[in-house]
Amino acid sequence: MCQIVYKTFVLIIIFAFATAQTYDNSDQFKTFKIDAHKNAVSHNQKGMYYLSRGYAYAAAEEFKLAIRLAPHNASTAIYFNNLGEAYIKLFKFDPAIKSFQKAIEHNPNLLLSYENLVNAYREKDVLKIAVDKYVEIAKNDPTGSKNWLILGLLYKELDHKEFAIKSLEEFIKLEPGLFITNSVERVVEELRRE
Repeated sequence: MCQIVYKTFVLIIIFAFATAQTYDNSDQFKTFKIDAHKNAVSHNQKGMYYLSRGYAYAAAEEFKLAIRLAPHNASTAIYFNNLGEAYIKLFKFDPAIKSFQKAIEHNPNLLLSYENLVNAYREKDVLKIAVDKYVEIAKNDPTGSKNWLILGLLYKELDHKEFAIKSLEEFIKLEPGLFITNSVERVVEELRRE
């Protein structure tokens, strides 16, 4: 009986060493680095896919995941912008406005976020209220270039070309060297041609 227990014990030890060596060399126990940026990009792409298929709620959830994974990345502004577009499709205009404002905070050189912000105000049917708000902000802080840009785009949406051009020219005067300034100059040229 002792011999059977001894042989069983030896077999268990041999088996333990054999499996330990197998697992040590296997891929199963290798550590993988989680790349939050890659995962954020992946969630953003999924969100874009869902948004293109009309699944705005699923898209919004994917964009939120992308933002959580990369809250201070260069592409975070894009994720916030996409989230705002999903919210518009869901008729959630206040979160859409906040998302576009966050996109502008993260990257003030993305004209699309400004245009989408104005679109959210239009969809919410508060363009005139928004104009009054930004006029007041411009009076209190005449050097706040972003406010002039938003005000110009709001006037453009309301078809007040003269005020739109003046506001956008004020932005150009305050920010002559920004990347976005060339795009704003094109908007002004288009307004003058109309």
